[in-house]
Amino acid sequence: YQVSEGLQLEFKKRYQFSVIGHYVGSTYAINDVQNVAPVVKPYWTADTKLSYEGSFFKAFFGVNNLFNERYYTYVSKSSSSLTRDFFPAPERNFVAGMSVSF
Repeated sequence: YQVSEGLQLEFKKRYQFSVIGHYVGSTYAINDVQNVAPVVKPYWTADTKLSYEGSFFKAFFGVNNLFNERYYTYVSKSSSSLTRDFFPAPERNFVAGMSVSF
């Protein structure tokens, strides 16, 4: 189960700021069709982004996983045992970009 909710603010006609929260509930590992292994714990993350739009360009800077939550986006279970493999998600990371129009 997954829920996302966000808020976007615009100010001075050229700036935008957004915050998006994501919640993912507890799940069973992939290939655990009988649900015998322990569930994977739920997690929540928050992403932010600040954008500026000029006459001929747009620029943005963002922070993903703002609170540096440690979680797994993918967990698989062996078909012959309770062994599980965990694939961690990225920790806090930064993104930036720019586009030019002419």
